[in-house]
Amino acid sequence: MKNYEEVLKVKEQVQHDLFQIEGVTGVDIGRNTEDANDSKEEYYLKIFVRSRAEILTKQLIPQSIQGISTQVVERTFKLNN
Repeated sequence: MKNYEEVLKVKEQVQHDLFQIEGVTGVDIGRNTEDANDSKEEYYLKIFVRSRAEILTKQLIPQSIQGISTQVVERTFKLNN
């Protein structure tokens, strides 16, 4: 299990390549805990995409990157002026 700093380092290394995949709209770090009082935190790469079904069908994003789990989330972002 990698700590936050290790996952952040991997995110910084791979996010440019992830953005080269058509449909990727964002990359972030997510956190899982077994329950609210549990100190066993697990961090993962959260990858935002326009169409989750298309990305998963084409297997464009691996289930893990450098030993860190990935989660694909369908979401687009709009900049406010």
